[in-house]
Amino acid sequence: MDDDGPVGVWQLHGDTRRKLRIEHLRTAAAASRWDDVELEAEELLDEEANDIEALFLLGEASIALGRFEVARKAYARVTVLDPAGAVVESAAMLAGLALACFHTGSVVEAAEHAREVVRLDPQRAEAHHVLSMALDFLPGRSTEALSARVLAARLDPTRYPLPAPRKSTHFEELITLALEQVDARVRAFYARVPFRLQELPDLEELRGHAPPTSPAVIALTDGTPPDQDDDRDLVPDGIRVFVRNLERVGGTEEMVRALAHELDEEAHLWLTPDAEEES
Repeated sequence: MDDDGPVGVWQLHGDTRRKLRIEHLRTAAAASRWDDVELEAEELLDEEANDIEALFLLGEASIALGRFEVARKAYARVTVLDPAGAVVESAAMLAGLALACFHTGSVVEAAEHAREVVRLDPQRAEAHHVLSMALDFLPGRSTEALSARVLAARLDPTRYPLPAPRKSTHFEELITLALEQVDARVRAFYARVPFRLQELPDLEELRGHAPPTSPAVIALTDGTPPDQDDDRDLVPDGIRVFVRNLERVGGTEEMVRALAHELDEEAHLWLTPDAEEES
């Protein structure tokens, strides 16, 4: 009996296969499935290291996942391969690069790229926001930083709300509320740790970490967390809360939630796993 259909081995043409994979990447990115985007973009780049869209989407995923060094390299490669923005919109490409530079501590480069984005697309609120954050760390640029911050808030008040003036007592109240949201073990840990309010972190300190800590960090403990051979009852000399970064988060609820998360993360660098975690 004759077969009714074609037989044999076949495969998609290379270009068609790439288009399908890129379309799948775009769909995953639109749904914020960043782990999928990262994995599939890296697989595509293993086959074609200079695929511009895959590099750009890897940058987007890496930003979302907090892998800022990877994002910076991916965006930088896109700027080399697609300098005129023929494949990826220049403003989007440079906005990603500006943000990646900022989070890896290169605030001068972040400001330069953000300025170029503002020139290309003055209505892009994110660019004004990144420019404001970068300028905060540059001497003598506070007025310009505030102007950029106001523009970001004007263009997108939901994502980049302009904070109201706050006294130090307000931040002390936020710390109290944040401590109410962490578990009892973490609260007991912080009962032995003095809190200090600071405007912004020190860039050189952040760059000394491996990988570099983002300048947008909300809180940092002082001292070196114990390792397995150290006394696990050690506590830090203190913890600094960076009020300028904290107030960028949003309203009171958002700030309390973000601070509680940061306090929990910092505490667990010092605390030994409890019995439930070990089992």
